[in-house]
Amino acid sequence: MVLNRADSGAPGWVAELLAASPPEALRRAVHDLEEERAARTAAADTTSALLSARIPGVRLVRLPAIEAQSPADIVRALANHIDDGRLGFG
Repeated sequence: MVLNRADSGAPGWVAELLAASPPEALRRAVHDLEEERAARTAAADTTSALLSARIPGVRLVRLPAIEAQSPADIVRALANHIDDGRLGFG
């Protein structure tokens, strides 16, 4: 079973951006985005637990947020996640 946009952590650019001491308005915007991502991750955690309990043995794959717009770029990014083991296939 596939859960879309169920990333388990913040994207790397968040820490990099905040470490660069951005202006306060940008810091607040990143904070708001991170709160939204954390809420989405918590919902995915709950959904994963419920599905695992209701359907024992089900294999869950949590798709990360992909920073791409074209379908080809999205598929390529997901393939890279599979190749390097981040999606748990293999």
